[in-house]
Amino acid sequence: MTKRRVLLAAAGLMVLYLVTAVFHAYKPLPEGLDVATPWRTSGDIEFLADTTWTDRHGQRQSDHEIFGRALPTILSASRW
Repeated sequence: MTKRRVLLAAAGLMVLYLVTAVFHAYKPLPEGLDVATPWRTSGDIEFLADTTWTDRHGQRQSDHEIFGRALPTILSASRW
């Protein structure tokens, strides 16, 4: 392949990529996904974080707040 053909192929692929990106950015949403609802307050929220770190002795430490809260909620569900 000549250098010109390689450049034309690369330019063609770039144009195709850009056309596809623009199309997907502006295409209409499927029926039922374009619903506008009024703003609602979030109520009582709490930030939960799972953290992992290494202590000064090189031991890996973990604090799993999310899993600790999610598992009891799942187990207390009346339906799976």
